[in-house]
Amino acid sequence: ATFEVGGSTRSFVELSCRKKSSLRAVVDHSPVRGLLSLGGFEFSQMPDVGALIDGKYRLVRVLGQGGMGAVFEVTHEGIGKSLAVKVLLPSAAGDAELVARFQQEARAAAAAGHRGIIDIHDVGVCDDGAPYLVMEKLEGESLAERLERQDTLDISEAAFVICNVLSALDAAHRAGIVHRDLKPDNVYLAETGAPLPEIKLLDFGISRIISPGNSESITRMTKTGVVMGTPHYM
Repeated sequence: ATFEVGGSTRSFVELSCRKKSSLRAVVDHSPVRGLLSLGGFEFSQMPDVGALIDGKYRLVRVLGQGGMGAVFEVTHEGIGKSLAVKVLLPSAAGDAELVARFQQEARAAAAAGHRGIIDIHDVGVCDDGAPYLVMEKLEGESLAERLERQDTLDISEAAFVICNVLSALDAAHRAGIVHRDLKPDNVYLAETGAPLPEIKLLDFGISRIISPGNSESITRMTKTGVVMGTPHYM
């Protein structure tokens, strides 16, 4: 399977294994290699470029695709603003837990209210029942893409990124939100025309929302004993 990422076509194996050549070799020669086609049939269910979502958002192009949905660049028909829309696959929209996590992503990002966290503008449902959320559209690259291209950051750049991520996490924690999937893929270096990028924390889809001053979760969707997150960064 291939995916459009940042304007270039990348394979599922390339994105998943990155520079881990030994892991890539195992996947390439696995008997289940043919089952990794996450595109094709499922993505034929996604709205077409040029379609109008909810009477407001005109699809311009695909920015990225994943196992559960896709992200599109859109134009708001009323004001002409360029935005990004994340849409769940219609097949995934029938999973109540996935939909709940999708909606929680919007609530968590909005509740934190920090410039270092991706701004969510709107949520809604497509005509086919698939939920969507509207985000600010960012130009730049993820920290993962930067590290893949550059290997390492110099000390000053690393300190700049870390300090901005910590500031965003502090705001989230003060709002009672635990991200639970902090990794380079979810840290975005947004180009603004300034000498330094604006650091944005992405994807609160598996975050946990707790009441300030209370250890009890407001939104508890993880079953006891289930571990959430990306193992390599846990």
